[in-house]
Amino acid sequence: SLVRSIGLTTNLIYSYDNRYFTDLSFREDASSQFGSEKRFAPFWSAGIGWNLHNEKFISNLEFVDHLKIRGSAGTSGSQNFNAYQALSTYKYYTDDRYYSWMGAYLQGLGNKNLTWQQKENYNLGFETQLFKQRILLSVDVYTSRTNNLVSSIDLAPSNGFSSYVENVGRMKNDGFEAKVTTYLYKNQAKRISWNITAAIFQNRNKVLEISQALKDAQQKIIEGGGSIPTKLYLEGYSSNTIWVIPSLGIDPSTGKEVFLDKNDQPTYTWSSKNIRACGNTEPKLQGSIGSLFRYKNFTANVSFRFLYGGQAYNQTLINKVENANYKYNVDARVYTGRWQYPGDKAIFKSLNITSATQMTSRFVQNENSLTGQNINLQYNIMSRKLINALGLNVITLSAGVDDFFYLSSIKRERGLSYPFARNFSFGVTGIF
Repeated sequence: SLVRSIGLTTNLIYSYDNRYFTDLSFREDASSQFGSEKRFAPFWSAGIGWNLHNEKFISNLEFVDHLKIRGSAGTSGSQNFNAYQALSTYKYYTDDRYYSWMGAYLQGLGNKNLTWQQKENYNLGFETQLFKQRILLSVDVYTSRTNNLVSSIDLAPSNGFSSYVENVGRMKNDGFEAKVTTYLYKNQAKRISWNITAAIFQNRNKVLEISQALKDAQQKIIEGGGSIPTKLYLEGYSSNTIWVIPSLGIDPSTGKEVFLDKNDQPTYTWSSKNIRACGNTEPKLQGSIGSLFRYKNFTANVSFRFLYGGQAYNQTLINKVENANYKYNVDARVYTGRWQYPGDKAIFKSLNITSATQMTSRFVQNENSLTGQNINLQYNIMSRKLINALGLNVITLSAGVDDFFYLSSIKRERGLSYPFARNFSFGVTGIF
């Protein structure tokens, strides 16, 4: 594929007395990836900073090494799209002729009004270093708006194409990020240091507006049903919302699942018209904790990740239990966890009900997890005799393991590939 682009940019940077900073930029870009009527788009950014530690009323505080507040605003664009998404493209018939003439057929629908996807970013934060850089802290609060979202729209088969690319709407993201690093021990003379770093962040997004074309396309997806929820973009909701049919569980008297309709009335009938928001896959809080220890030529690093307050759709329960094929090896819960007799309080429907289970809130579960991300060990061999004998400057030995443990409030299959594969590594590096 071939992409052509052009850009004009200007920047203004000003600082005064190492206390006040200003950065301004403006650019005009054009790309062949967008429609012939909308190829040009302007972008801008502005940032300010204030080094408070250089002010007299702060510089007298001996425990403050660095203190800065900053803010920024601006727009950015994305070019991470297909080269010919806005062009009507054709392809030759290479295996057929008509009276020795070669024909061509339309391969993709163009959109001359397809414009840049633009993101407005606003950020306010501060950073500080205290007690001779033993404590490092930074906090950022942000909000962003993405306009003219570029996405593929499904079409009816009668159009001859399954989809085309369109600007489908607007979305916003709000959140904060905080990171702190503290040195529990630090002695440069003895070449020993030990620090712990913790980070926590939150992001909440909301779909502000979608095009009528996307609304129509999503309505067809909703009507199609299925056992696994489909990602939907509906105005006023997060793009990470789990859309399923609300369930009251299994009726102890019949073994059938009881659903809620639009009027909050119980029913045995599953209907896509009763779909609701029943969870959000984006956690309320997430973050990481890590520790780095150095002693002379030895380094050890370990890190953990946590998620709190989100939900997940447990596909294992629907694929391996209720929609399992009894002809093959199945999950033991197919026989031990399903309803069998009147009065049973079971979480899975009766074995006698052979119809496939559709997407339901019964499989939406709260997700809180702690993951051991990685452990890395490294040692630099600095023995002069060994290094001189091999003709090396330094030899480094390293070992590590990724994803070394996983604790979660949800029991489900995690797969055998990235990011769930437990990897062990060992390396030897020599510098001649």
